[in-house]
Amino acid sequence: MPTSPRNTAQAIDWLKGQRAGGHTWPSLCLALTRNARGIPALYPSALAAQTGTPKNHRFPNQAQWRRGMVAYFDNPGDGNPYGHIATLAYKGKDGVWRAWSNVTGGKVALVPITLFTHSWGDPAQFASDHLNGYDLKSLVDRPPTPLEQFEKTLRGTVQDLRAEAERQDKRGHAKRADLLRRDIRLLRKNHPKVFG
Repeated sequence: MPTSPRNTAQAIDWLKGQRAGGHTWPSLCLALTRNARGIPALYPSALAAQTGTPKNHRFPNQAQWRRGMVAYFDNPGDGNPYGHIATLAYKGKDGVWRAWSNVTGGKVALVPITLFTHSWGDPAQFASDHLNGYDLKSLVDRPPTPLEQFEKTLRGTVQDLRAEAERQDKRGHAKRADLLRRDIRLLRKNHPKVFG
Protein backbone atom coordinates (compact mmCIF):
# COMPACT_ATOMS: atom_id res chain seq x y z
CA MET A 1 0.00 0.00 0.00
CA PRO A 2 1.47 3.38 -0.91
CA THR A 3 1.90 6.05 1.76
CA SER A 4 -0.85 8.14 0.15
CA PRO A 5 -3.70 7.26 -2.23
CA ARG A 6 -3.16 7.39 -5.98
CA ASN A 7 -4.89 9.91 -8.21
CA THR A 8 -6.61 8.80 -11.43
CA ALA A 9 -3.52 8.97 -13.66
CA GLN A 10 -1.45 7.04 -11.11
CA ALA A 11 -4.20 4.44 -10.70
CA ILE A 12 -4.45 3.88 -14.46
CA ASP A 13 -0.64 3.55 -14.70
CA TRP A 14 -0.72 1.02 -11.86
CA LEU A 15 -3.39 -1.03 -13.68
CA LYS A 16 -1.33 -0.93 -16.90
CA GLY A 17 1.59 -2.26 -14.88
CA GLN A 18 -0.52 -5.13 -13.56
CA ARG A 19 -1.42 -6.09 -17.12
CA ALA A 20 2.13 -5.71 -18.42
CA GLY A 21 3.54 -7.68 -15.51
CA GLY A 22 1.11 -10.54 -16.05
CA HIS A 23 -0.29 -10.25 -12.53
CA THR A 24 -3.57 -12.04 -11.90
CA TRP A 25 -6.47 -11.16 -9.60
CA PRO A 26 -8.83 -14.17 -9.83
CA SER A 27 -12.22 -13.32 -8.30
CA LEU A 28 -10.64 -10.22 -6.69
CA CYS A 29 -12.22 -7.34 -8.60
CA LEU A 30 -12.72 -5.19 -5.50
CA ALA A 31 -9.16 -5.80 -4.27
CA LEU A 32 -7.80 -4.90 -7.72
CA THR A 33 -9.87 -1.71 -7.89
CA ARG A 34 -8.98 -0.42 -4.42
CA ASN A 35 -5.30 -1.39 -4.77
CA ALA A 36 -5.19 0.62 -8.00
CA ARG A 37 -6.14 3.63 -5.88
CA GLY A 38 -3.91 2.62 -2.98
CA ILE A 39 -6.71 2.75 -0.44
CA PRO A 40 -7.32 0.30 2.42
CA ALA A 41 -9.80 -2.55 2.42
CA LEU A 42 -13.25 -1.98 3.84
CA TYR A 43 -15.88 -4.13 2.13
CA PRO A 44 -15.71 -7.92 1.77
CA SER A 45 -17.39 -7.97 -1.68
CA ALA A 46 -18.17 -5.73 -4.65
CA LEU A 47 -21.86 -6.05 -3.79
CA ALA A 48 -21.17 -4.73 -0.29
CA ALA A 49 -19.13 -1.83 -1.73
CA GLN A 50 -21.95 -1.10 -4.18
CA THR A 51 -24.50 -1.14 -1.36
CA GLY A 52 -22.30 1.05 0.84
CA THR A 53 -21.83 3.74 -1.81
CA PRO A 54 -23.55 6.94 -0.66
CA LYS A 55 -26.60 7.71 -2.80
CA ASN A 56 -25.28 11.17 -3.74
CA HIS A 57 -22.16 9.50 -5.22
CA ARG A 58 -24.10 7.13 -7.50
CA PHE A 59 -24.30 7.99 -11.20
CA PRO A 60 -26.54 5.57 -13.13
CA ASN A 61 -26.57 7.87 -16.19
CA GLN A 62 -23.49 7.09 -18.29
CA ALA A 63 -23.39 10.70 -19.51
CA GLN A 64 -22.20 11.55 -15.98
CA TRP A 65 -19.44 8.96 -15.93
CA ARG A 66 -15.83 10.13 -15.88
CA ARG A 67 -12.39 8.57 -16.25
CA GLY A 68 -11.19 7.14 -12.95
CA MET A 69 -14.63 6.48 -11.50
CA VAL A 70 -15.43 2.97 -10.38
CA ALA A 71 -18.42 1.22 -11.99
CA TYR A 72 -20.56 -1.56 -10.56
CA PHE A 73 -22.08 -4.40 -12.57
CA ASP A 74 -24.62 -6.85 -11.19
CA ASN A 75 -27.64 -9.01 -11.87
CA PRO A 76 -29.52 -9.90 -8.67
CA GLY A 77 -31.02 -12.96 -10.35
CA ASP A 78 -27.81 -14.66 -11.48
CA GLY A 79 -25.59 -17.16 -9.72
CA ASN A 80 -22.93 -14.61 -8.75
CA PRO A 81 -23.98 -13.01 -5.44
CA TYR A 82 -20.81 -10.90 -5.19
CA GLY A 83 -21.30 -8.41 -8.05
CA HIS A 84 -18.44 -6.82 -9.99
CA ILE A 85 -16.49 -3.56 -9.91
CA ALA A 86 -14.09 -2.04 -12.45
CA THR A 87 -12.21 1.23 -13.04
CA LEU A 88 -13.45 3.41 -15.90
CA ALA A 89 -10.77 4.38 -18.44
CA TYR A 90 -12.43 6.21 -21.36
CA LYS A 91 -15.45 6.25 -23.66
CA GLY A 92 -14.62 4.74 -27.06
CA LYS A 93 -15.51 6.16 -30.45
CA ASP A 94 -18.32 3.59 -30.53
CA GLY A 95 -19.84 5.26 -27.45
CA VAL A 96 -19.00 2.32 -25.18
CA TRP A 97 -16.97 2.85 -22.02
CA ARG A 98 -13.74 0.90 -21.55
CA ALA A 99 -12.79 -0.23 -18.06
CA TRP A 100 -9.84 -1.83 -16.35
CA SER A 101 -10.94 -5.13 -14.86
CA ASN A 102 -9.92 -8.61 -13.95
CA VAL A 103 -11.31 -11.05 -16.50
CA THR A 104 -11.12 -14.81 -17.11
CA GLY A 105 -8.32 -16.35 -15.07
CA GLY A 106 -7.87 -13.09 -13.18
CA LYS A 107 -5.91 -11.39 -15.96
CA VAL A 108 -6.00 -7.60 -15.88
CA ALA A 109 -7.36 -6.14 -19.12
CA LEU A 110 -8.87 -3.03 -20.63
CA VAL A 111 -12.30 -4.17 -21.86
CA PRO A 112 -15.54 -2.66 -23.14
CA ILE A 113 -18.12 -2.65 -20.35
CA THR A 114 -20.49 -4.51 -22.67
CA LEU A 115 -18.38 -7.59 -21.86
CA PHE A 116 -19.90 -7.72 -18.39
CA THR A 117 -23.44 -7.70 -19.76
CA HIS A 118 -22.98 -9.91 -22.83
CA SER A 119 -20.56 -12.47 -21.38
CA TRP A 120 -21.44 -12.45 -17.67
CA GLY A 121 -25.03 -11.22 -17.68
CA ASP A 122 -24.17 -8.34 -15.33
CA PRO A 123 -25.45 -4.95 -16.56
CA ALA A 124 -24.07 -1.66 -15.28
CA GLN A 125 -25.74 -0.42 -12.11
CA PHE A 126 -23.96 2.90 -11.64
CA ALA A 127 -20.54 4.56 -11.56
CA SER A 128 -19.18 6.38 -8.54
CA ASP A 129 -16.52 8.87 -7.57
CA HIS A 130 -16.44 7.34 -4.09
CA LEU A 131 -14.87 4.09 -2.80
CA ASN A 132 -14.25 2.84 0.75
CA GLY A 133 -14.96 6.26 2.23
CA TYR A 134 -12.60 8.05 -0.18
CA ASP A 135 -13.67 10.78 -2.58
CA LEU A 136 -11.84 9.68 -5.74
CA LYS A 137 -12.01 13.17 -7.29
CA SER A 138 -9.96 14.66 -4.45
CA LEU A 139 -7.20 12.04 -4.36
CA VAL A 140 -4.03 13.80 -5.32
CA ASP A 141 -1.41 13.08 -2.71
CA ARG A 142 -3.10 13.47 0.62
CA PRO A 143 -2.69 11.21 3.64
CA PRO A 144 -5.18 8.38 4.19
CA THR A 145 -8.43 9.05 6.00
CA PRO A 146 -7.81 9.40 9.77
CA LEU A 147 -8.75 6.43 11.94
CA GLU A 148 -11.72 8.26 13.46
CA GLN A 149 -13.21 8.87 10.00
CA PHE A 150 -12.60 5.24 9.04
CA GLU A 151 -14.39 4.02 12.16
CA LYS A 152 -17.35 6.32 11.49
CA THR A 153 -17.51 5.12 7.87
CA LEU A 154 -17.31 1.50 9.00
CA ARG A 155 -20.19 1.85 11.46
CA GLY A 156 -22.32 3.56 8.82
CA THR A 157 -21.44 0.84 6.34
CA VAL A 158 -22.68 -1.89 8.65
CA GLN A 159 -25.98 -0.01 9.12
CA ASP A 160 -26.34 0.38 5.34
CA LEU A 161 -25.56 -3.29 4.70
CA ARG A 162 -28.07 -4.38 7.37
CA ALA A 163 -30.81 -2.23 5.79
CA GLU A 164 -30.00 -3.53 2.31
CA ALA A 165 -30.10 -7.15 3.53
CA GLU A 166 -33.61 -6.52 4.84
CA ARG A 167 -34.63 -4.99 1.48
CA GLN A 168 -33.20 -8.00 -0.37
CA ASP A 169 -35.18 -10.37 1.90
CA LYS A 170 -38.39 -8.47 1.08
CA ARG A 171 -37.60 -8.75 -2.65
CA GLY A 172 -37.15 -12.52 -2.34
CA HIS A 173 -33.37 -12.46 -2.85
CA ALA A 174 -32.45 -14.58 0.18
CA LYS A 175 -29.03 -15.54 -1.20
CA ARG A 176 -28.02 -11.88 -1.62
CA ALA A 177 -29.38 -11.02 1.84
CA ASP A 178 -27.36 -13.88 3.35
CA LEU A 179 -24.21 -12.67 1.57
CA LEU A 180 -24.68 -9.16 2.93
CA ARG A 181 -25.16 -10.54 6.45
CA ARG A 182 -22.00 -12.62 5.98
CA ASP A 183 -20.18 -9.44 4.96
CA ILE A 184 -21.45 -7.70 8.12
CA ARG A 185 -20.12 -10.58 10.25
CA LEU A 186 -16.74 -10.34 8.48
CA LEU A 187 -16.54 -6.58 9.02
CA ARG A 188 -17.38 -6.97 12.72
CA LYS A 189 -14.86 -9.83 13.09
CA ASN A 190 -12.07 -7.99 11.22
CA HIS A 191 -12.55 -4.76 13.22
CA PRO A 192 -13.16 -5.81 16.84
CA LYS A 193 -11.87 -2.50 18.22
CA VAL A 194 -14.60 -0.63 16.34
CA PHE A 195 -17.46 -2.95 17.27
CA GLY A 196 -16.11 -4.19 20.62
